[in-house]
Amino acid sequence: MAIKLREDQMMLVERVLKNIREDNLVVSPSGSGKSYILAYLEKLLTEQGYLVYVYAPTIEVREQLDELMKENGSNNKTKGVVEDVNGDNDAPDYLLIDEAHHSEAETYQLLFEKYPNAVKIGFSATPERLDGKGLDNSYQNIIIGKTVRELIDNHILSDYKYYAPSVSNGIQYSIKQKYLKVNGETFFKAIRKESGYQKKIYADVLKTWIEKGENKQTILFAPSIAMSKAFAKEFSQNGIVAEHIDGLMKKAERKATLEAFRRGEIKVICNVDLISEGFDMSDADCVILTRPTESLAMFMQQAFRAMRYREGKTAIILDHANNIGLHGEIDQVFEWKLEGKENRGDNQCYERTVWERFNSNAVFEKNVELKEVVKDYNGLYNKKIEEAIKLGNIDGLKILLEIEKEARIVSVGKYSWAYSFALEYGFDVPVLEK
Repeated sequence: MAIKLREDQMMLVERVLKNIREDNLVVSPSGSGKSYILAYLEKLLTEQGYLVYVYAPTIEVREQLDELMKENGSNNKTKGVVEDVNGDNDAPDYLLIDEAHHSEAETYQLLFEKYPNAVKIGFSATPERLDGKGLDNSYQNIIIGKTVRELIDNHILSDYKYYAPSVSNGIQYSIKQKYLKVNGETFFKAIRKESGYQKKIYADVLKTWIEKGENKQTILFAPSIAMSKAFAKEFSQNGIVAEHIDGLMKKAERKATLEAFRRGEIKVICNVDLISEGFDMSDADCVILTRPTESLAMFMQQAFRAMRYREGKTAIILDHANNIGLHGEIDQVFEWKLEGKENRGDNQCYERTVWERFNSNAVFEKNVELKEVVKDYNGLYNKKIEEAIKLGNIDGLKILLEIEKEARIVSVGKYSWAYSFALEYGFDVPVLEK
């Protein structure tokens, strides 16, 4: 049965085809159907006589892609990068790369050196690395799809409720990005610096899920295998059917556990990162994040495991790790670019760092409550900011100061955001000596 793409997916395909002899990076949110676009392009290019190789980072994702390509009438098989680098294969015309934010890794670079004449088409929801390196060494063009909010409004992704600790800075991201820039620097970066990366788990996980999880099918992401098992045990001891799953389990056992979850026989499935990158789990309605991570990609991949659309569904995201305070809201509009940007951490690789994997014992802060993050879709803050700009004087500055306090916007450098904003927009206010 041939794949039929939505209008927004076909738009991305058409943009790729316009630059089909150049290396393209396709960026679209998790759950938007990038795998379907990949399978569609694979069949299209193969039917035109091109030799196409498809790559994915994990066995589970490769199996999912293989099944999808088979349903689309293709006999192609997804490859592992390491295996292919060390293998003896014919030189392909095209490389289709799922989770392409890995492309700057050494193994991928060896792959590209092995096939220097092959055109690369990569797919990613979050083309960003912890080390700040860009992807412009691997791709020539970036093709960006619909935003998360657009996909929600068009019933492609589910709407959601997001709960985070009261210490979170997530509310500030309801303000337009252009209003959070000072002296050409994005204010988000300053917030990340100020927020820092803390290995903390806030609030009582079980209690919060009972109160706010609404008894939904749930995926829990833990900082370590030991903690994942501990969470599964705690849920089970309180009468909630829960299981742990990891990559060390036998394939048949993992498959059986996942199928039981899909059938609703397991209410909560606990893991570290197995059900994360590129993994299709459409039956999840709730996600519990207990893994603090510096990786934007990992944060987004995990949060979106509950966002697959179903009529009448509202996803629940319980962020016990305050990842929103570091990265911002999941439906913010990102300004993706191929070029790199300033280092967002001390780690020298993209996500699954040695630090995160083996030194991930988190401190519990149970005296903190998770509260729903209130999104400013009606533009309240933005309207107030526009009012302040029109005034352009000390009264306008007062409005900005009120917003700063209410939205918990932290200071940038020597001056506050409100005062820095006033100077940036030419307000008639006293100029302080630096």
